[in-house]
Amino acid sequence: MIGIVRAIAFLMISATASCLCQAQLSGWRYEDLNLPPVVNELRVISGVYHASSHGGAFVLDTSTSVWSQASLELGSLRLWGMQATGVAITQRGNDVYRYHAEDRATSRRDNVYYQFEHDDATVCTFSSKYDPALAAFLSLATWYRWPTRDTIRVDTAVSRNVYPDVIACADTSALVFSDQQVIRYRFRGQPEVIDLPDTVQLHRRSVYIDRSSTHILVLGRNTLLYSVDHGQTWLTLFSSEREAVHSFCATDDPDQIYVVLDSVLTRYHVSSGQRDTLHSSSRWGLVMLVEHGPKGAIVAYPDTVMLIDDLTNEKALVHTGLPQRSVVDLIAVPDGVAGAGAREIVYHPAHGAWSTPAIDPFWLRLDPTDSPSIFRGGRSLDDLWLTRGSWAMHFKPRDHLETFEFTLMPQAGSWAHPTGNRFTVINNIEGYPGDRQVAWWSGSSPDRLLLAKDGLRFLVAFEDSVFVAFGTDGSGWRTVDQTHERWEEISIPPINLGVQPRSQVKGRHGVVRGPRMKAWTNDAGRTWQVDSLPKSELIALASNGVIFHVWEDDQPGTEFSLVIERQVGTERVVITNLPESYYDRQRNTLMSAVYDDNEQRLYIATDHWVGSLSLSTVSVNDPVVRPMWSSATHQHGWYDLFGRFMGPEEPTQAATGLYLYVSEQGIEKRLLPPQRSPK
Repeated sequence: MIGIVRAIAFLMISATASCLCQAQLSGWRYEDLNLPPVVNELRVISGVYHASSHGGAFVLDTSTSVWSQASLELGSLRLWGMQATGVAITQRGNDVYRYHAEDRATSRRDNVYYQFEHDDATVCTFSSKYDPALAAFLSLATWYRWPTRDTIRVDTAVSRNVYPDVIACADTSALVFSDQQVIRYRFRGQPEVIDLPDTVQLHRRSVYIDRSSTHILVLGRNTLLYSVDHGQTWLTLFSSEREAVHSFCATDDPDQIYVVLDSVLTRYHVSSGQRDTLHSSSRWGLVMLVEHGPKGAIVAYPDTVMLIDDLTNEKALVHTGLPQRSVVDLIAVPDGVAGAGAREIVYHPAHGAWSTPAIDPFWLRLDPTDSPSIFRGGRSLDDLWLTRGSWAMHFKPRDHLETFEFTLMPQAGSWAHPTGNRFTVINNIEGYPGDRQVAWWSGSSPDRLLLAKDGLRFLVAFEDSVFVAFGTDGSGWRTVDQTHERWEEISIPPINLGVQPRSQVKGRHGVVRGPRMKAWTNDAGRTWQVDSLPKSELIALASNGVIFHVWEDDQPGTEFSLVIERQVGTERVVITNLPESYYDRQRNTLMSAVYDDNEQRLYIATDHWVGSLSLSTVSVNDPVVRPMWSSATHQHGWYDLFGRFMGPEEPTQAATGLYLYVSEQGIEKRLLPPQRSPK
């Protein structure tokens, strides 16, 4: 029944895609968390600074220090190879894309494969094969005309372990590397095989190319290799500091390169060995990216993107326009929404702006394994508690209260006492009765034993007065007074809570989610209902007991990527969904969802952004409000349970199962049997 209601609702909201998208545009917003930017790659292409992030590729306007969106077709910046012709190229499937950085134009050459442009009309593709007669691998360069695709000739050279990447040089030669050799191919000349002084790792390279110069850095096993004559000769650098070399880049000056040694950015003068320290960070294990362009070096590492002027060495932050870091978990409390990030807690008061309260960031980095921060409860934005790794943490910023305790089972949930001096947790304390105990925890040790039973799994608290402890195989216990010392055994339908259960509680309503199941209650844990989750779903609870479900629609061919359902009682109905342009399934992973009752907005966090959508609720105590529909608004024929039209006639290739048939009489559910033949 749930599937039929879901499918009918899906049909009604999918009647016209344009109306649906317009509704989403009016109710959807990406949240500005006021967090630092995220940069995955840096690249200077034709003198233009580029950065890639989860939001795509971005271009820096050096006159305003503002980033703007580049072509969405750029993808990974590392895959674009600069050519002597002044364009960058990359292969995608059967097509070659060409990028002109100056005007941000991207063109495409269809049904062609090549990695090098000698000029606009002469291109080359490289491959390798094993020659049994020579008992060796051959590197092949096939030259042909564009656009006629007429083969001009094929050059060969004996080599081994040839890398697929190609480096173009200003003298119109192309370099193909094996692990210890480089082959220089030239359109007007024979291939030249050059031995390298070290074994190379070609994926770690930097190339500067203009109309006359080619400067190449390639990381070797023991050194950093450098060439300024189109790959004909190679210097070895930093042989005694190879393990410290992280990022590096070539520049337009053959005597200067930029190298990050550990967490120190250095400008290195090749001829003299002089080093200029430009920037350093005290954060151990930092990944610092560096590229060089017309205005100087651009540096990116977590929380920071800066431009360092060549002449003055002055540093300027260039954050504006870049996507921000997201959060790992969300929680909704009566006065707003909070998010737990990688190194901070962010607050969003109802109808306000996001901000970061005054919490010592040291405490948010306590766990050395970099475990995620997970909210376990909260009374307000000024009274939140969470776990990170093996630590339970209680924050009350306005009272300057920060309580932290090392616990044995943080994944089993926790409750923070209002005074801030203790947590109630489930632990496995040696020497105590039962294999699990519910105890007051203070000073990293138990203060008071509240319950001892075998198999306790998860703790939930309602209204600061009622505790419920989940056991295994349908067992559970619930407190019967506010001393929390008297418990009654209750029956909970069996539920698989997984390794890291999540819970949300609002008043007497609560929901606990495992990997493929959820349990919910509307009477402070006295009775529970359990159902399965067909997909890996996010759950958001409203204060009136309504539950929102958020899940990815991964069916092939669908135009939508994110589905949002509203559950009232046991009835689940699809109320809206987001198209691929809002939620890119290839780039994003769902992290958390909560419902803000004041704003009546559903907040959704992915690993890359936080967005929110205006949605209303109905109470679990009200009659179920079913959506109105008319078969006249839908094409007659067959639909699957996700609302996709399959044709006017009974489908013969569809899998056996339940489908919907729309006709003048309405919507009927029909079971298609196996072994059908066309009518």
